[in-house]
Amino acid sequence: MLVRYINLRSASGRRTALETNVQKLPPGQWALQRFEAFDAAHVQCRQTPGRLSDPEKACFLSHRSLLAEMLQSGYPQPFMVWEDDVLVGHSAYEAVASFAVQATPDSWDILYTDLIVPDLGSMLELMVRSRQLRSRREVEVLDLKDRSFAGASAYMVNPKSLRRVVALLQGFERLDEPVDLSLRRFIHQGILKGCALFPFLTTVSDASLQSQIQPDSTSGTDLAWTLFRRLMWMECEVEELYPMCNRLSSLHPDPESSVMGVITAALISPQFKPK
Repeated sequence: MLVRYINLRSASGRRTALETNVQKLPPGQWALQRFEAFDAAHVQCRQTPGRLSDPEKACFLSHRSLLAEMLQSGYPQPFMVWEDDVLVGHSAYEAVASFAVQATPDSWDILYTDLIVPDLGSMLELMVRSRQLRSRREVEVLDLKDRSFAGASAYMVNPKSLRRVVALLQGFERLDEPVDLSLRRFIHQGILKGCALFPFLTTVSDASLQSQIQPDSTSGTDLAWTLFRRLMWMECEVEELYPMCNRLSSLHPDPESSVMGVITAALISPQFKPK
């Protein structure tokens, strides 16, 4: 399956890490093609209007231009778009390829393989659901129309929908909203049909914690969201998340919240016996 991945010219380390990750997987699964991302200097040179920061504008333009390029090429098959901090394992290809073959063309426009889940209620719901699915090695399709989510690090595009997606993104004269939130808004409004494979088939690498877009002031938020994304990955190894957990605890040393966290952990544990 074709994967167009977005990568800044200056981010050679991310490029190498992503390509090395894919090279460790069975051959013949992912056909990587790099798309050179626009940078802040490109935005400043063109004086792109809008409230977004220059890096956010560059990200929006990169996604939009990649999709427009794919539309112009006439590529007839579903294809993936990845940002360069994607981490993919052995289980992803079979599930994504199976969806692409089995799903009816008019039932979806965009399929995500990883998402940011920003609210606690959804996190708890998905945590319980992931245990059930992983115990059976099953993947299900989540309808995103009424779900809170963010992120556009890994998604597949329906070729029959590509013209409409590109037209929607090209309809902005000003860039006031990040590309992932624009796509989310179109999905919530029913203009696009968005879904996700769950448990997540891709996740984000440690490089995502050195954001090229987000300010340092939100590093604790990004860390919490990344930790949950990694936990919901089909190929998660929980022990590998402990250093990230310790780092998050050190950023938010709130005793009452820590106690509430222990209570929540007990309530969602398979060993908890309600009465």
